Amino acid sequence: MATIIGALAIPIAALALWVPLHQQTKLTRVANAQALTELAASLNLQLIQDAAVASLWVEGPEKFDDYSKLDQFRYTSLLIWWLLLHENVFIQKESKLLDDMTYQAWQADLRKFIAEHHLWRHWASLKKNLHPDFALYVEGYMSAGAPTLPHGSSSLKI
Repeated sequence: MATIIGALAIPIAALALWVPLHQQTKLTRVANAQALTELAASLNLQLIQDAAVASLWVEGPEKFDDYSKLDQFRYTSLLIWWLLLHENVFIQKESKLLDDMTYQAWQADLRKFIAEHHLWRHWASLKKNLHPDFALYVEGYMSAGAPTLPHGSSSLKI
């Protein structure tokens, strides 16, 4: 009888440890998704509240060469800010801290961002600010319309 109880104790103990850990992982993913939304919202609110920033964001891809050095810097800074946000998304996904559905929405936004902002025009200077794995990932979208590093194959070191 003691052997049977002992044999059952191990799986029960493992299950007792797994359930809270699984719940904590879910909560972490939800919290990460919320934090990313809040970061994106700060730029979106700035675009809504400040016509000059909105003008840079909307007209920057077409008018960049006509901008003053200051406005070119401001526009490039907006691009870097949005790329760093996407880099954060990428790192969280590679670290398994973001669920697939949330990540797919961010991937769609990244593809749209790359196309609408003619990222390739500024890429040489922008990529210096990014983690090398994320830079390769973005380059995959720019060159072939698909990421170079499929999820799970990154050698990302955090």
